[in-house]
Amino acid sequence: MLDTAKATVAAIAAKNDELRKCLPNPLPFPHQALLTDEIEALPEDKIRLVLFMVREFYDFTESNDPHSEHDFGEIDFEGQKIFWKFDYYNEDMEHFEENGRRVLLVMYAHEY
Repeated sequence: MLDTAKATVAAIAAKNDELRKCLPNPLPFPHQALLTDEIEALPEDKIRLVLFMVREFYDFTESNDPHSEHDFGEIDFEGQKIFWKFDYYNEDMEHFEENGRRVLLVMYAHEY
C-alpha cells in the first residue's frame, strides 16, 4: 500500500475510533448513531452497556477489518452477536465516500 493510501486509511480509522469514543452520548453533528428497533427495545441500562462495548471494541483483525478502517465490529452480548457498522454519506444522505457524514448503526447480527 502506498504511503498516502496508508495515511488515508489511518485517518479514516482514527475518525471512526474518535466517534465511537463519544458513545453512549450522541455523535457530534453531522454524524449520528442509530440503533435498530430490537436494540432500542432493550432496557436503558442494557443499551448503555451495548454502547459501552461498541465504544471499547478494539479487536480488529484482518478477517473483521480487511481495509483497516475500524468501520465494523462484532460483540457478544448476552449470548447474541451484535454488529456495529459505519457508513458514509454526502449531504443528501446518498451513499458517499469515507470523508462524508458518518452514521454508526448498531444491530443484532440477525438483523443484518
